[in-house]
Amino acid sequence: MRRKLWAAWSGARLALQAEVGAAGEGGAGPPPLRARAREGLHTRRAGLEAAPAMAGRSGARLCPANFSAAADLVLSGFQDGFLWPVLVAAFLVAVAGNSLALHRFLTREPRPWNPAVVFSAQLAVSDLLYALTLPPLAAYLYPPKNWRYGAAACLLERFAFSCNLLGSVAFITCISLTRYLGVVHPFLARARLRPKHAWVLSAAGWALAVLLAAPTLAFSRLKGPPGAPRCNRTQPEACTKCLGTAADEQLEAYRAYSVVLAALGGGLPLLLPLLAYGALARAECWAAPAWHAQRSG
Repeated sequence: MRRKLWAAWSGARLALQAEVGAAGEGGAGPPPLRARAREGLHTRRAGLEAAPAMAGRSGARLCPANFSAAADLVLSGFQDGFLWPVLVAAFLVAVAGNSLALHRFLTREPRPWNPAVVFSAQLAVSDLLYALTLPPLAAYLYPPKNWRYGAAACLLERFAFSCNLLGSVAFITCISLTRYLGVVHPFLARARLRPKHAWVLSAAGWALAVLLAAPTLAFSRLKGPPGAPRCNRTQPEACTKCLGTAADEQLEAYRAYSVVLAALGGGLPLLLPLLAYGALARAECWAAPAWHAQRSG
């Protein structure tokens, strides 16, 4: 109903502007007729300009003034109705699954752990820590979207969220490369790759994740109105936001950080597993004819 109302209002306003332009060009017709047309146009314009105020008083959501406001409106609707329940479900599944995986690693895997188990355990720890950042985020996104925990907690939440996400990506990459070495170069993997090497690489993965996530401590911030207005669903502008993006004066630095993060935290971890699994597929294709020939012979 609201969409139909605004579509009709927008169409009528465009038609009114066209008529005003035609009347203002000194169109044909006797002067009394033009005067009456202008009077009717002014009356209709007053009614159309009063429509947004009437819609606001009736509780309808006003049309945004620009693209940024429209994007924020769509994002807020997505977060209010869909994202926070997904975060709660992800928290429950991740805590249960990763806790079970760690319990199995600690109780059933022989010591010392082989490199694949070391990387898998690190991945479980990273995913578990990542899951622990989801409940505050879900509580924040639950309508009305309002951060209640202070500036320090906002910085810690954004940093921990990014750090553990990047750590998970790093350890998935390590697992992919370990599988590649074990299948394509098995003798090299058995002779050279030791558990201590896996622990060193794990420490390097954590260090890289912390280094890439550290700038979020400088860019994250709270954004809220001055004073202490009452935050509710009808007044979202009165709520305090915990933002993980830069302010206007930090956009150049944030752009450079985004490029580095996309390259080291996304592009490289994507490229290495693709190359590794491509090599695995090629090795399997080469080995299959020889295996079938040996079986048939």
